[in-house]
Amino acid sequence: MRHIVKQLCYLWDHMLTQTAPASPQALRAARRDKGLSVEEAALAIGVSRGTLSRAERGKTTPHPGTGLKIAGFYGLKPSEVWPVMPHEAAA
Repeated sequence: MRHIVKQLCYLWDHMLTQTAPASPQALRAARRDKGLSVEEAALAIGVSRGTLSRAERGKTTPHPGTGLKIAGFYGLKPSEVWPVMPHEAAA
């Protein structure tokens, strides 16, 4: 398990230095589609209100584990929650 976590951290660090930021609007739209406030969504996902708010405003990029939790809750692809490779964004 630790090996997998180390690989994810390595890949995440690589992505952050090699990618363009994803649009945070997908997060806000998904939350609003569920009729939830930031506080309600954060509580349901298991993250802080600040973390979710900053991700929705594009101020921070969620940690991989947090990004997976957010994506799973909203039924989004992980690439809709955190940055994608530039060639994927153009597709």
